[in-house]
Amino acid sequence: MSVLINMEDMKIMTTEQLKNELNAMKNKILIMRIITHGLVILGLVAVPFNFFISLLCWIIAPAFGIPLGRIIKKRNKISNQLADNVIGYVLRDVFGDDVEYDLSGEFKPDKEAAPLYFQVPKGRVWETKGRYNIKAAYNGVNIELGNYYINEMEENHQWNESSSGCTLFNGPWLICDCGRKPECVVSVSTKSHYFSNQQRIVIIDDEQFSKRFWVNAKDPREAFAILTPQMMEIISAVADRSNGRVYISFMPDGKMHIGVDIQHCLFNAGNCRDAEELRKKFSEELRQLTDIIDTLNV
Repeated sequence: MSVLINMEDMKIMTTEQLKNELNAMKNKILIMRIITHGLVILGLVAVPFNFFISLLCWIIAPAFGIPLGRIIKKRNKISNQLADNVIGYVLRDVFGDDVEYDLSGEFKPDKEAAPLYFQVPKGRVWETKGRYNIKAAYNGVNIELGNYYINEMEENHQWNESSSGCTLFNGPWLICDCGRKPECVVSVSTKSHYFSNQQRIVIIDDEQFSKRFWVNAKDPREAFAILTPQMMEIISAVADRSNGRVYISFMPDGKMHIGVDIQHCLFNAGNCRDAEELRKKFSEELRQLTDIIDTLNV
């Protein structure tokens, strides 16, 4: 597990060193792109008039293009370091100094809790991948947090970042204590055309709730015991506050798993390379998750 850097170290690294280096690279990349594209265009324009000049432009252009690619690669590496530092700051700001995290670690929630009842065509399977490994306490509740990814692909095809297929789930996955220990897994999920496993569907005597959610359990009695009118109201409120499809599983070990399918990775910096903008973005993402815990009142 990584230990979070203190605020002052984070400020120096991001606001001063990393930000300045990114700004310097931005100017270099702009200049080299202008030169490279200019040489290519000049080479095309010169073809009818002077083939030698045209050929010379095309020979010189890669001399700028190759180092340009290296600078862009280095910029992306620094951008990732900047984002990681901001994530560390945001985690400490929300959860305190005792938070533990490994941003390069693999996140592995219990597969029984994951939304595994997806309907995929014959000859295709789903594969899972988890990233981040965050452990903390929030308002006295022990939590684990990471990003979970489920992708549908051809059978016997090895998963990687560029795998083609349909993304069934991509978003934050939260594990926390709930104080309830059913005899079997009780899962509740926002209805979608991916979700199936008709054999385990439990019919809940609440028309509005049943229209919105699938309920799965090997033993329907366990689902009825968990899904009291108050709990169904809470789950509906959680779904209202989420920005995607929601999956909630009550586990026999007393843990509750909450997944929100937002179709992009948690703490995704995108093209943003500004420390303050990243802080605002990541803080808002984390606030939405802590709001879910507050709503559940576990």
